[in-house]
Amino acid sequence: MKNLSEILRIADGHVAARILHTATELGVFGALEDGPLDADGVTERLGSHRANTEVFLDALVGMQMLRKDAGSYDISPAVRPFLLPGGESYMGDLIRFTSGNWDIWERLPEVIITGQSARAHDMFQSESEQLERFIMAMHNLVRARGDVEHLTQAVDFSSIRTMLDVGSGPASFPIGCCQRYPELAATVFDLPNTLEVTRKVLAREGLSERIALVAGDYRSDPISGRFDLVFLSNVIHAESAETNARLFEKLFANVADGGEIIIKDHILNEDRTAPANGAIFSVSMLLFTEGRDYTFEEVKGWLIAAGFRDVRRVPFGDPPHSALVRARR
Repeated sequence: MKNLSEILRIADGHVAARILHTATELGVFGALEDGPLDADGVTERLGSHRANTEVFLDALVGMQMLRKDAGSYDISPAVRPFLLPGGESYMGDLIRFTSGNWDIWERLPEVIITGQSARAHDMFQSESEQLERFIMAMHNLVRARGDVEHLTQAVDFSSIRTMLDVGSGPASFPIGCCQRYPELAATVFDLPNTLEVTRKVLAREGLSERIALVAGDYRSDPISGRFDLVFLSNVIHAESAETNARLFEKLFANVADGGEIIIKDHILNEDRTAPANGAIFSVSMLLFTEGRDYTFEEVKGWLIAAGFRDVRRVPFGDPPHSALVRARR
């Protein structure tokens, strides 16, 4: 029965996902920010249907997103930091982003049959609302998982003075590293519309003068300067093997002598079936990009061909949800 239970859990997984998406969209968690409310109180806050709201809230209790005591509902303490708007670890942008892509997943059979992705490979540059959700979703994820802490524990930044983050999005890593290392100067290279969102994030963090923004497409535009560290987080899975090989050839010129390039991503085992989250994530890349998750040997091959040396893999996160591939010039 264990196998049957797992099959049913996966087959019905969309139900729980849509309940969480809807709760975020309707503002259920924000409605409970000031404390518990009964179903009448939540209904009044949401402007919703009373009976349907109560059924919905009870389901959220069953999912352990809410708790219920004497007829009143409150956010479960374990998830409160992630679901309450405005929190340091808030995940609402990520939840709204995944909800906004719901219809794209309906096209997965077509993608598998035709070999064509379900949308343009523009990283949402033509959709300003979904672009901002995407960029802020990545910011949510980095903060909630403590990724900057993991990076600074794995990498000795004490001698790094200049950092280039390619495809940085919200600049989460440069922000966190600059906050920890006052002598560090960072540059972000990303697409023009993405950088409009990045500017908002930097302004909120008070780092607009500290982190330089350079607009461009790393696939086609030159990148100026030489840096102690060139960093790419969750970039290569969005690109084809050929694009990644060319990108590493380009970036070799941007790494100072003795400097380092670090790639953070899902790194698969040699038969590409593990870690499971990476193998599954590769399917989403088929929908949105020309890429997939790659093995260490594939990434190492591109780096060696570009001229890098001392290529090694380092676990990232606890438990590891990604890996770092590090190499020196």
